[in-house]
Amino acid sequence: MPLSLSCPCGARFEVEETFAGRQVACPECQQPLKAPFPQRVPRRTSGLALASMILAVAGAFTLIGTVVAVVLGVAALVSLRRHRETLAGAGYAVFGIVWGVVFTGLTLFAYSSGEVFNLDGWLRDAQLAGQVDYGGPLEVVRRAEGFAITRPSEKWGLIGESPDPIIWPDDPNRGVDLTLINIPRNALVDITFDEAGNQTLEQCQERVLGWFGDRPPAREALHENPLLRFTHCKVRQSRRLQPQGATEMAELLLDVRYAGEGRTYLVRLVKRGDDLYILRGWAPKRRFAQAEPEIRQALDSFRLLDH
Repeated sequence: MPLSLSCPCGARFEVEETFAGRQVACPECQQPLKAPFPQRVPRRTSGLALASMILAVAGAFTLIGTVVAVVLGVAALVSLRRHRETLAGAGYAVFGIVWGVVFTGLTLFAYSSGEVFNLDGWLRDAQLAGQVDYGGPLEVVRRAEGFAITRPSEKWGLIGESPDPIIWPDDPNRGVDLTLINIPRNALVDITFDEAGNQTLEQCQERVLGWFGDRPPAREALHENPLLRFTHCKVRQSRRLQPQGATEMAELLLDVRYAGEGRTYLVRLVKRGDDLYILRGWAPKRRFAQAEPEIRQALDSFRLLDH
């Protein structure tokens, strides 16, 4: 950048920046003059670079935040290259890009697997804060409904209303009578009491399978939430269990999709006279193998109370 000089003789001229601080001769009168040092404008930190760094840290595991951080970081580097004399902050931009790329990958992996850092467990725990009862004995006795069941461990709690209420296609007003939940494993066990009437155990089983079919729910339920339906039901196993006196039992293992999520259900039907109890233990399909031992433990602990 050329340096401008003014001589007392009235001459005005320019010299190269390399002469800054040195004596130069006036081209008109040969009077020696000292070339000034250039007045540099202090560089400011790029706002894009700062925004990239801040958003990359604050938006970790939000996906959108980390992606935007990468975009801002790249834009900051382009701007810095064009305005090298006035802008600084390349380090901030590079940090935002690297951090954003790393956490975007981690977030995608976490969301796809649902396992990393137990993110869905944290979210579900926050959603159900104060609603799950972990106190009292492990065995839960419901004398009014005529049954008892034992929680597999203290990590299983009793919740008043299921976080994923199921609407039966043939009875939108039906709910479950009891729900046990293990938040870290995202596993549930629920029990529904029903009147079997004159139906055989096989007929009851067919009716329960109908609940998991592709039929849409009742019109009233569909009006509330069209996603509350089962689809793509596939029965992996169906068998009768050893009867216990006058009590008949059957078991179903099936894969379904519910609101777009793949689930595996272990369903057990317990029939004594006209009374039918439907026990369902389930977890996301990818996690069912981990939760199955405790789900079976809970179902095996189920017992009918004497009238």
